[in-house]
Amino acid sequence: MRALERLQQIEPIWSGLGATLVALVVLLLLRRSLPPGQRERGRAALGFLVAALLIRLTAIGLVEWGGMWAARGILGILHVVTLVLGLSGLLSLVIFDLGLNRSRIRVPSILRNLIQGGFVVFVLLWLWKEATDDLFSLVTTSAIVGGVIGLALQGTIANLFAGLSLQVDRTFGIGEWIKVDDVVGRILEVKWRATTLLTKDGDIVVVPNSRLLEQEVHNFSQPSGAHRIWSRVGFAYRHPPNVVKSALLEAIRDTPGVLPFPGPDVIVTDFGDSAVIYALRYWITDYERDTVIDSEVRTRIWYAAQRHDLEIPFPIQTEHHPEPPAVTRRTAQMERAKALAGIEMFAMIPDADRDLLAAAMRDAWFAAGERLIRQGDAGDSLFLIVGGTVSVRLAVDGEEREINTLKRGDIVGEMSLMTNELRTATCIAVTDVTALVLDRAGFSDLLAKRPEMAESISEVLAKRHAELEGERDQLSVAARARRSAEVKSRLLQRIRTAFFQL
Repeated sequence: MRALERLQQIEPIWSGLGATLVALVVLLLLRRSLPPGQRERGRAALGFLVAALLIRLTAIGLVEWGGMWAARGILGILHVVTLVLGLSGLLSLVIFDLGLNRSRIRVPSILRNLIQGGFVVFVLLWLWKEATDDLFSLVTTSAIVGGVIGLALQGTIANLFAGLSLQVDRTFGIGEWIKVDDVVGRILEVKWRATTLLTKDGDIVVVPNSRLLEQEVHNFSQPSGAHRIWSRVGFAYRHPPNVVKSALLEAIRDTPGVLPFPGPDVIVTDFGDSAVIYALRYWITDYERDTVIDSEVRTRIWYAAQRHDLEIPFPIQTEHHPEPPAVTRRTAQMERAKALAGIEMFAMIPDADRDLLAAAMRDAWFAAGERLIRQGDAGDSLFLIVGGTVSVRLAVDGEEREINTLKRGDIVGEMSLMTNELRTATCIAVTDVTALVLDRAGFSDLLAKRPEMAESISEVLAKRHAELEGERDQLSVAARARRSAEVKSRLLQRIRTAFFQL
C-alpha cells in the first residue's frame, strides 16, 4: 500500500491526462508524415496511448463520481505502464523513422526493438525505485522469474541472441541475397526470432536466426555485389578449343546484364563421352535476374554455334544423318542465287557467276539483341538478310542513333568485304534474324575471273557510302551525289588492292 501511495504522488506530476493527450496528438501527426508503407510502425504505440487515455479517464470517473479512491492506485499503475510503452513507441518513431531512416541509416528491427524495450525497463525500474526505495528486492525477484522464463523459452532466446550476433557481426543486411540450404532469397527483415526472406518466386520464407548461425550461408551480395555464373556446354571433339572459346566470347558480348569488367572467360572443364565440356563464366550484379540473364546467354550460345557450324552433340551419342539429296541442295542454291539477283550490287553478274557466289554463301542466325557487326571493327564479309529486322545505328560524338532499318532482301557489310575497311556502322538484330553470309574468299574467285566487275561494284558502293556519310554529316541530295563521284575512284583502287594484291 505504501508503494501505491508514493506512486500516486509521483504519477500525476508527469503522466496526467494532458500529457497523454499531447503524446497521442503528436503520434497521429507524425504517422501522417510517414510514407504509407511505414505507418504500420506506429500502430502499437497508438494502441498503448489510447489505452492509457481510457485508463486515465476511467480513474478520473471512479474517483470524482464514484469516490473509489482505492482503485485509483491500481489504475494509476496501469496508466503509467501503458503510457511508458506508448511513449517508447513515439520516441522510436521519431528517432528511427523520421531521423535515421531519412538520413539513410537503417537500423535492424531487432536492435530497434531491443533499444525500445531497454527504455521501457529503465523507466519502470526508476518508477519502482521512487515508489519503494527497494530496488534490490525487485532485481532479485526479476532474476528468479527470468530464470524460470529462460528455461521455458530456450529456443526463442537462442534465436534472439543469434539475431543480435548476426547484426553485430554484419554478416548480412537488409536487401541482400543469401542462400540457406536450398532456399535462396532476399532479406526483408531480421526479427527477434527469425529472418524473413523473399524468394525469386515471390514467396516468403521464415528462417530461425539460430539456423543461420548453425548452417552454411552463402551471401551473394557481398563483398562487392558481383556474382559469377557458370554456363556449361559441350561441343564435338573435332572443333579446336580456341575456335570454340572465341565463338563463345563473341556470343556473350553485349548481353544485357553481363558485366564488361570483370570480363567473361571460357575454360575447358572436362572431356566427356561425346563432347568437350566448356564453361562460359561471366559476372552479374542483378542477382534477382540471374536466371533470365543465363537464359539469354545460353540462347546466344546456340545462335553462335549455328553461325560457326559448331556441333553440340547429344550427351549419350551423336546421330549422323546422310547428306541431303542433291536436288535439295540445288533448290537451296537456286533460292540464294535468286536473292542475290535482287541486289543492285550483284544484278549485273551473269547467272552462272551468281550460282558460284550462292554456293560460297553460308547460313547465319542471330538472336534478337545480338550485333551482326559493330562500328569500328574489322570485317571481311557481308550479310544478306533473309528473315527478320536489323537496326543500323551510327555513333557520332559518342551518341548512337538509328539511321536505317533493314529487312528481307537487304545487305549490310559490303563495304568492308570489298575494300577491307573497318565497319562504318553498327547493326543489331531487332528480332530473330536469318542471314546469308558471303566472305572475301568466296568473292575473290569471281573478281579474278571478271576483273571488270570491280568498276561497276565501286560505283554502287560509292553511292551507298555517300548516303551513309550524308546521314552522318547531314548533307543534301546534291552534296551526296558529289560525294559519290569523289569516292568512286578511291573505292575502285581499294577493291583492286583488297582482291588482286592478296
